[in-house]
Amino acid sequence: MINIERSVLEAALARTSRAPLDEFLRAKCDYVWTVPPDQKYSAAVPPGPFTLGQLSESAQWIISGLHQEDIAPAHAVWIADIIRGIAYDNVTEDDAGQSLALTRDELWIAARSAISHTFEGAECVQLAWDTSWAFSRIAVYQEIVSESDLVSLDIRDGLLFVERGSSDKETLFWLAETLEALGHFSLS
Repeated sequence: MINIERSVLEAALARTSRAPLDEFLRAKCDYVWTVPPDQKYSAAVPPGPFTLGQLSESAQWIISGLHQEDIAPAHAVWIADIIRGIAYDNVTEDDAGQSLALTRDELWIAARSAISHTFEGAECVQLAWDTSWAFSRIAVYQEIVSESDLVSLDIRDGLLFVERGSSDKETLFWLAETLEALGHFSLS
């Protein structure tokens, strides 16, 4: 069991947000390997097979939620996909790659809204799991991944990175992992 404090996530968002940027985020690689939610939090057995996600689809779900003013806790999973892409330098504001039709400002607005709806006025949420599987390197954006590309993460340790304000990339990676866990938690 792990307690996730709302203030820690909000502080991480504030630290990692940049000056307002109205340029669209772009993905160098649109398709990403993901660990299925029913296997992601089972530390005893490595997951597999992996599933394929699409960053442009995640962005479209976020944009749709913003336009309908209906960002739900489950949107945190798609928000996490894009934030993890930023941490891995796969999603940028550079001219390279495919436009996601989503700005960093919109992403951060959606993230704050998902956090707000997840916590529903509470200051802390308790998750039943404290470990998750994630890809250990940028291989998540390559053609083939295997079990050797996985690492078992302790979300508690990740929250320390988020809280301490480590490098932006580390903070973004762990923020993405935490948001994804909260999104999956909201669906269970």
